Amino acid sequence: MKIESFRHDEWWHSKIPFLIGIAYFCIYINNTTFYQTVPLLLWYILLVVLLASFGYFLNDCFDVKEDALVDKTNFASKFSPKIRILILIGLFIPAYFSWFYITDNHTVHLFLCIHAALLFLYSVPPFRVKNKGNWALLIDSAYSLVIPIVVTFFYFSKSQVDPNYPLITEIAIWAFLLGLRNIIQHHIVDSNKDKISGTYNICNTIGIDKSKFILYYIVLPTELVLFLHVIFFNLDFFALFILSLIFFVLFEIVVNLGKQGFKIVKIFGSGFSSFNSYYEYVMPSLILTVLTFQIDFKFLFLIVFHNTVFFNKLIFSYLKKDLNIFKPSKWKRLYKNLGNNLK
Repeated sequence: MKIESFRHDEWWHSKIPFLIGIAYFCIYINNTTFYQTVPLLLWYILLVVLLASFGYFLNDCFDVKEDALVDKTNFASKFSPKIRILILIGLFIPAYFSWFYITDNHTVHLFLCIHAALLFLYSVPPFRVKNKGNWALLIDSAYSLVIPIVVTFFYFSKSQVDPNYPLITEIAIWAFLLGLRNIIQHHIVDSNKDKISGTYNICNTIGIDKSKFILYYIVLPTELVLFLHVIFFNLDFFALFILSLIFFVLFEIVVNLGKQGFKIVKIFGSGFSSFNSYYEYVMPSLILTVLTFQIDFKFLFLIVFHNTVFFNKLIFSYLKKDLNIFKPSKWKRLYKNLGNNLK
């Protein structure tokens, strides 16, 4: 069976490197050495991949009819109902029960139980909260990012009960806002299809303009403030993160700058947000750099491995475009359109 059946293209180069970046952050704050990190990290990556495969396949299993109405690819539709059940069982058991083998942290076990319960509540009838108003947004954000991040913190913690509750709470709120932004972006992109299939979509309820207002003027600014606050108070080389973020946004503007100018919201305006790419590709590499210089120089090997597996995706995405970023005309056009871009 091909891995495409589990929609790996939607999480292998997005949620997985992002969560691994959070894992690097946890390794840093717990002052974990390289040799302690490797076995923990290998198990973590394997089980997170299994969790992602199960979650996406479960969602597909109960989206077959709705996806068929809008001619949307659904990998679960390739299998009979009996085979789907067998696949789900085959993913569920190792994805969840293996955690009881690799860690005795009961907080991890508890949150994984909550994670499984939310997945079923979200996708499976008769609950299927996915189609029940704003609960869909809350639960999607909770199971997709908040709980996995909390599990990551306690898994890499050296104690049963992590004493740093203020930090965990702040990051959980940040993750919730990030997840909320992602699902609203997804709703904006799929608003027409969801209208046809009868799937709940916040844009079809309050309108796209109001959805974008919530996204760009409430969720996003709060998310950014929390992210910078966490980085400033918990990681050295804060200036490195600020400069890389500024450069990344500027680079994105130049790359996407056309003859008609550029709207700054384009960076945040699609399901594959360019700003998310900073979290998914740049942030993990920067944290690994801090780990290398602050804790153990052997983390340099992990930098090479991580960037070979993940960071190349970002590079290739740029190479596919006609960048011409070194042409003076591009930068002149950026300067002329700057006033309009920031409106």
